[in-house]
Amino acid sequence: MKKKVEGTSSATISISGTEPRLVTGSGTSFNSAMEGQTFVGPDGLDLTIGAVASTTELYLTDKYAGGVVSGSSSWSVRFDRYAMPNDCIEALGFVDRADDRGRLRFIDRRREEMEFLDKDDTGEPFVVVEDDHLSMRPPFEAPTLGGGLDVTVLGLPGGEEFEYFYTFVYEGRESPPSPVASIKLSSSDNFVAIANLESTHYIHSGSGRDSKKLKRIYRRSKTNEGRFFKIEDVESTTVATSDKNEAPTYAQDIDHLTFSIEHGPRQMVRFWYTSGQDRNIQMRYHYRPPRLQADSDHPRWPVQYHHLLVYMALYDVMLQHGAGTQAQLFERRGQDLLKKMRNRYLSRTDRKFVRRAFDNRRAAYRFSPPVKT
Repeated sequence: MKKKVEGTSSATISISGTEPRLVTGSGTSFNSAMEGQTFVGPDGLDLTIGAVASTTELYLTDKYAGGVVSGSSSWSVRFDRYAMPNDCIEALGFVDRADDRGRLRFIDRRREEMEFLDKDDTGEPFVVVEDDHLSMRPPFEAPTLGGGLDVTVLGLPGGEEFEYFYTFVYEGRESPPSPVASIKLSSSDNFVAIANLESTHYIHSGSGRDSKKLKRIYRRSKTNEGRFFKIEDVESTTVATSDKNEAPTYAQDIDHLTFSIEHGPRQMVRFWYTSGQDRNIQMRYHYRPPRLQADSDHPRWPVQYHHLLVYMALYDVMLQHGAGTQAQLFERRGQDLLKKMRNRYLSRTDRKFVRRAFDNRRAAYRFSPPVKT
């Protein structure tokens, strides 16, 4: 949770007439936490921050309509709402452990309206308001692919088939993926030329300007049934690139790859009071497991319940082939196993633990270990 960042005599901003989305700072400390938040200019105009390029450069999602700004200290960045983790299905609770403040109240937007929780009220937040689920549009078209040979690099293994898609990265969020394109390299090819990427720049005064709406490209080996992982982020004006590295340069090893997780819309929340200082908040939420992509992937739930995936897949197959009796059989097996898992992990009642009395005849309980009744 962040307090509002305001300009000072030593932290000023400028906006030119040629690039009205680019805010250039002097003595500023812009950071990635500001992406998706609200920039307030010298004339009081509110605009969403699309991307932060450095500590002294940020990009707005729309052109700044207030005209040219030069060395102004009358600016601020307001943190109106916060994105939940990518793997969050539903937020369940928030706790502020600083100063032993404990659990924060979590309410819906209707309750906020009834109580009129004005965001202009600042202080130590104790209410969390459930906000919208936000998403971006995906790229409309698949990238186009072509094979090639570059003798100066080791490159990709020839003879294998690869699949590619890309997403947009903007406002601190990632869009759904584009359609998937595939290519099978010949034995003499060692790189893939990627083209037809959507240009995400904006037009001003007849020229294309950088918006910092990045495109994130993913690849997987279809031959080896691998998972999609990020290979590169390209700039808004870039519409073509080449994939020449089997292991991307951003990762130290396979454990540091950024794998594709299609998480859907990101849930947002707001706090009241609006925080007057930076605070660390802990949250509890329903976890969204990643999709199974590669042959080696396994479900993110206890191994004793993995047969649930088999039963429900067979249920769907039988239903598609008109085998209603067999479909009902596998459905019952799947529902029984699902009920057992829910009873164990979601519906578990409080357990009582007792310590047995000291008993020399039972060495196993000599030190009175806790025993579940």
